[in-house]
Amino acid sequence: EDILNTFANVAVSLFLRSIGLMLTFSLMTRTAAGMGTTSLAAYQVALQIWWMLSWIPQPMAVMGQSFVARDMKDRLWRVPKLIKVLFAMSATLGVSMALATFLALASPTISRALVADHAVRKVIVTMAPFACLAQVLSSLANTFDGICMGADAFG
Repeated sequence: EDILNTFANVAVSLFLRSIGLMLTFSLMTRTAAGMGTTSLAAYQVALQIWWMLSWIPQPMAVMGQSFVARDMKDRLWRVPKLIKVLFAMSATLGVSMALATFLALASPTISRALVADHAVRKVIVTMAPFACLAQVLSSLANTFDGICMGADAFG
């Protein structure tokens, strides 16, 4: 029964996180659709680029979850240093993916390869800074999420 309760606590947290993320993306898509087809097309291209690159820092969250959980048991002194290293690596990856996002969305050569419509490309360029910022914040938030899961902060 103790294992089932532990599993349920983590499962509920992950389930609520996933539902929250999907609701957020659904509301963003609805908002973009309300702005017309050009905005919706630009949003879709920017989201696809952002989403593809946002998975690269994801291993930091998995590492945080497993390493923090491991070290919380018998090597508590290592946890603060581990967290600092995870956040440094996550920030570095987040900034790198933000630069890659900016290149993909703002570079005329790459955007022409992604989208034929000039009006859509113009809107994509205006979205690039926001996508870059979101890339860095997402990387850090995912790492924080993994650390909290590993530390059993949600249970």
